[in-house]
Amino acid sequence: MNIIPGDVAAVVLAGGVGRRFGRPKALAMLDGVSLVERAVEALSSGPADVYVSVSPRLERPVSRLVGPSRVIVDLVEQAPCGGPLRAFLTSAAVLNHYSTLVFMPVDAPWASWKDLEPLYNASKAVDSGASYFSGDGVVHPLFLVAPRNKLLHAAYTACHWRGEKRATAILRTLDPVVLLGSSKTRNPLALATVNTPQDLLRPSRVPVPAEGYIILEGHSTLFSISASTGDYYTALAIEAEYKLYRNLGLQRLASHALKDASRLGLMTSLLQSVSTLGCSGC
Repeated sequence: MNIIPGDVAAVVLAGGVGRRFGRPKALAMLDGVSLVERAVEALSSGPADVYVSVSPRLERPVSRLVGPSRVIVDLVEQAPCGGPLRAFLTSAAVLNHYSTLVFMPVDAPWASWKDLEPLYNASKAVDSGASYFSGDGVVHPLFLVAPRNKLLHAAYTACHWRGEKRATAILRTLDPVVLLGSSKTRNPLALATVNTPQDLLRPSRVPVPAEGYIILEGHSTLFSISASTGDYYTALAIEAEYKLYRNLGLQRLASHALKDASRLGLMTSLLQSVSTLGCSGC
């Protein structure tokens, strides 16, 4: 992997206030070191310049820990979307002198730069986005590598066309996108995240290993149709998107397409039957 100095930026996604966790995860301590400092150190072992994306309320405490020059504050008012999706959009807009952006969540204290190298190589191979999926059909969009210009377009589409809040929307708008099986990390805990204080001692959920890769291509057209056309075509586009993800075993993405149909009140006969059955496996 040859990286030109100053060409790649790595961003720690640390904007969450940790409502379920009880406090901001970025400030939680593990072995006497905050999670945000651990993440910055982990990414600093690679050749990229490292930044931290935060919400406005975390700007001061995180700046004190990692230095203000590393901190990127989310564009709250300018972006109708929320959460990590807004962080993707902000990072792509602010870090405009880099060609490639690499992302890792702050609550993955067992991950390192080496776990992101396979994504970087895959992203370069297709000149688009790359992320991970695990054997239970779950995708991991917060582990992401993408060309900055394509990420900016994808994040803008998800934010301004649909006002999305789910991070998975970035995988539905980047096109093509490569999903690598989680076994590519060579580290079974790389994608494990901290959801409760107890997870700091031992993660309660470790992703099921997955081999191989999946290439999604053309799917963003379905997402765009469902965001900009009339009810009839929107329903058909969501159904097609749902079937695509289900056929590939990507239950998390299929579930989110189904939730879109339910939220918009646009159920086809297929989606209605799946919804009635509870979307088993989604």
